Amino acid sequence: MNILFIEDERELREAGVAQLELHRYTVYPVSNLADAREIMADASMPVHLVLADQSLPDGQGIQFVIEMKEQFPDCEYAIVSRCLT
Repeated sequence: MNILFIEDERELREAGVAQLELHRYTVYPVSNLADAREIMADASMPVHLVLADQSLPDGQGIQFVIEMKEQFPDCEYAIVSRCLT
């Protein structure tokens, strides 16, 4: 399974990627929605699950999910939020 992991906080992103890779998932980590859109559009990097932070520097995770669900209805989506501390 390929997971697009969108998290702007570096420590949270690194911890999330480490945990997901521990379970043998392929993870595409990004810190903003612009990079996430590029990955979603890249057919060579299929995404099966999107884990998106709610608050990102360039938008809201929920708006991204709504946008992507229309284009990629077979993908699964989840919104996550809060900080490590």
